[in-house]
Amino acid sequence: YITKDITITENEAIDICSKEASNSIKQIKIAQIIISEVEAQNDQDAAIKAFLTKLSKHISKGASFESFAKLHSQHSSYLNGGVTDWIEVDNPIIMMLDSLMVNEVSKIYLTDFGFAIGIKLDERFVANNLNQCKEKLIYLNAEEFYSNWVKSLREQAYIKIYHDAL
Repeated sequence: YITKDITITENEAIDICSKEASNSIKQIKIAQIIISEVEAQNDQDAAIKAFLTKLSKHISKGASFESFAKLHSQHSSYLNGGVTDWIEVDNPIIMMLDSLMVNEVSKIYLTDFGFAIGIKLDERFVANNLNQCKEKLIYLNAEEFYSNWVKSLREQAYIKIYHDAL
């Protein structure tokens, strides 16, 4: 009960655990504009690709990807400019996005929600056993906290032990 609120932040865990890890996993953060349909077009796929090509050209010339994502993306990630959480680089589309330079616009690709363009925002390497390491760090912090708590109780308490009466 005393140590139930002991936590460690994700960044602290990544910093500490990645240093100790012998192998790590690459993760990237991306932003996407996903379009699933456009108005009154017979060939939806061609119209979507044409629209995304137009957006890509504007972004390549300096337009804000985030603003275009908020205006045009038809995926719920539009709320935060199309930015995703950290994604493990483990499939061909993510590998293609990983090969981009930071803020370089990707070619059009197919997602489960429609066609998309994306940009790579950041990359990092994390320990492949991050969750286990994080649990271990929380346990060690809780153990240290409990030890210090008991020590302070002992210092504050007035207890007389009668060895001869035992």
